[in-house]
Amino acid sequence: MTTRTLGLLATLGGAGATIGGGVFVGAMLSAPGARPWEVAGDPLPRSIMTVAGTGGMVALAMATAGLVFRFLDRISGAGALAGSIGSVGGILGLLGSFPMLFLFPAGTALLVWDLARARVLSGWLAAAHVASAVGFLLPIAAMMSNSAVDIAIVFALAYPLSWLAIGLSLLRAAPDSRRVAPAV
Repeated sequence: MTTRTLGLLATLGGAGATIGGGVFVGAMLSAPGARPWEVAGDPLPRSIMTVAGTGGMVALAMATAGLVFRFLDRISGAGALAGSIGSVGGILGLLGSFPMLFLFPAGTALLVWDLARARVLSGWLAAAHVASAVGFLLPIAAMMSNSAVDIAIVFALAYPLSWLAIGLSLLRAAPDSRRVAPAV
């Protein structure tokens, strides 16, 4: 995959996960004290959360795996392993092995940090992604324990938004393959 393709995949995945997460956050904030699985009763919001959120997460898992393969020569073995495990964990979590979802933000945080070390991404963007990944673990933990999340649910939006920024950064920094070399 080219850097431009990975940027597009990360941008679309970040947008989808933000839309799905936004509907979920809105439902959670409109029902204070409700448990995470109690708010998805209405068919329209549930459909939006499922299609946009799940589709976005699949695209992000694919972008994560693509980033590992694309920059394998520039990242450390630990970054590659973390990204690979995170990508697989994200897919398995969506398929029903919900505890595996913890691996996705943790793995991408290590991978993105390594990509910043390799100067593929900016240090500020990597720091924001790592912070948002840590914040994303809070709603996942609340959903796993079926406990009330309260205002901490807002952290669920920072993680896909950081992916949106990563995608746009990759799109902006990708070399333009349509340029023709100057004639000699």
